[in-house]
Parts: sequence; structure tokens; C-alpha cells
Amino acid sequence: MFIEPNPEIIKRNFSKISRSYDRANDAMSMGLLRVWRRKLVEWSEVAANDRVLDVATGTGDLAFLFKKIVGESGSVVGLDLTPEMLEIGKKKARKKGRKIDWIVGDAMAMPLADNAFDISVIGFGIRNVQSPKKALKEMARVTRSGGRVLILETGSPQNKLWKGLYGTYMKTIIPQIGGFISGHFGPYRFLQKSSMAFPSGLAFLDLMQETGDYSDLEFHAFLGGVAYLYMGTVK
Repeated sequence: MFIEPNPEIIKRNFSKISRSYDRANDAMSMGLLRVWRRKLVEWSEVAANDRVLDVATGTGDLAFLFKKIVGESGSVVGLDLTPEMLEIGKKKARKKGRKIDWIVGDAMAMPLADNAFDISVIGFGIRNVQSPKKALKEMARVTRSGGRVLILETGSPQNKLWKGLYGTYMKTIIPQIGGFISGHFGPYRFLQKSSMAFPSGLAFLDLMQETGDYSDLEFHAFLGGVAYLYMGTVK
């Protein structure tokens, strides 16, 4: 059962692991996060000059992929609840020579204008929002009519055998890898529990449908449901 996370706990957890966040993600996913992020960008149909919002941007890896395509004439905003994560993103941006607009903010009440973006995305962050439905409505609000909203998130495999094997990996291996790299085991135990309990597949599409803000809803499953990419068009 999904339990709404406390924003202050989420902020504190990500503050603790911010410096090792990228290394831990690569190790825990065996590099697959990079592949799935590229798929999200590809299926977003982003183009030069577009305006893109990356919610729960973390250290900005997804934002950087979009900036490469939209170019100097386009814009990318990276929003996150945790200032420490954004500070890492800013350092990476300076090294890469990429201009990203960084904003500290809550996905449920973003300090952004209506219809400000062509594309809004969130990668592996919506399960950490206290009310995913509010975040989905906010993403629709700040995205123009006809614009695209994409969500990349962990899931639960449908195949019973694969679900059992993956569940064992999540419960025993993931917290150990993340904890060893970061020196903080608690945040990764929390993240593991939130991953397994979060609604996925058709259940998450139902959540998007309930907002009344989206049409043309669809999803793609990766590795039998280990992760999902959800897409919708703003009405």
C-alpha cells in the first residue's frame, strides 16, 4: 500500500545522499537509468526552441539531455525540493557549459506560470511527492494545451517469478549498494519501500485520468515492469 511521503523527510534524505547520488544510481541500476532517460527524451518528441520543465530534477541529468536538443534558443528549467541536489546540478552545468534555470520548489505547488512549457517531465521522482495527483495537475497547469507530460518511474513486474526476484533484489541489494556508496543506509531503505508500493502500469494511468487534464494516455514497460514511462497530452 502506497503511503504518502512526508516532504520534510524526503528533503532530509536527499540532502544526505546528494554528493553520492549519481554514483549510487549508476551502480544500483547497472547503468539502465541512463538508457531509460534517453528513451524518455526520444519519446517526448522535443525539438529545438522548445521550453522544457524537469520536475524533481535532482542533479539535472535529464535536464542536460533536453538542453542538448533545445539549444540556446530553447530553455530548460530544473525544479527540485532539495537545494543540496540543485547545487550539484549547478556545478555539473558549469563544467558542461550548459545553461539550466534551477528553481527550489515543491512539485505540488510550483512557482511557475500557467502554460509556460511545451514539455514537462519527472524522472523517478513522483513517488516521492506527498500527493502524486496534485503534482500531475500542476504539471498540466504549467504545460500548454497540446503539450506533452512524461513520467518515468519504478514499477512492479506483473510476472510472479520476475516480481519475486526483483523484489528480493530491491529489499536486500539496493539498500546495501546505496548505503555503502553514500554512507547512509536509511534513505535507501525508504526509497526501496516507496518503489515497491507505488502504483504502476494501468493503476498509474488511472491516476492521470482522474485529474481530468490529460488525453492520449499511454505507457511503456521496461524490463517487464521494473520501470515504466507514462505519457499524456495536456487538454
